[in-house]
Amino acid sequence: MKNLPRKPELSFKMYELISGYWVAACIRSVAQLDIADKLLNGAKTLSELAKETDSDEKSLYRLLRAVTSVGIFEEREDGAFELNDFGSTLLTEV
Repeated sequence: MKNLPRKPELSFKMYELISGYWVAACIRSVAQLDIADKLLNGAKTLSELAKETDSDEKSLYRLLRAVTSVGIFEEREDGAFELNDFGSTLLTEV
């Protein structure tokens, strides 16, 4: 096989396609847990969200960090999570 030129933009595009499934799965889980609705009236800590969703804190943190990394929700400096405009599209009433 001859040496093909490396194109970083194609590697990035492939990564986006491969990661699309896990992002969709995370969004589905967040929607099923009604996280957006729980953040509607203000930011909440991981502990509060874990109690309200009957979830394991470590697992919930990984889930929230995953969706935060793609712009859904915000993680504040104090570690609390809050709703943003993009995350509000997951509200039950929307």
